[in-house]
Amino acid sequence: MGTVLARGPEGGRRLDRRLAELARTVPGFAAYALAWYDEDPAVWRALVGSGGLRTIEDVAASGARTTPAGTPDAERVPSAWHS
Repeated sequence: MGTVLARGPEGGRRLDRRLAELARTVPGFAAYALAWYDEDPAVWRALVGSGGLRTIEDVAASGARTTPAGTPDAERVPSAWHS
């Protein structure tokens, strides 16, 4: 999906803003995104703008969001019907 958005200038800006928003609001997302970026920087450079990457790096470095143990859903609180 990101590669499709990044094909056009407005799509690339929208993807960059959305990644930055996710980094600020979803626990662990910044750490995961930074790990993905480190695994294949050439691919990610084409998808993530400098502003989005800077936000991801800042959030990951601040420790404001910690990496969840296990899967990205590890910190999700189950619905009441799961009780």
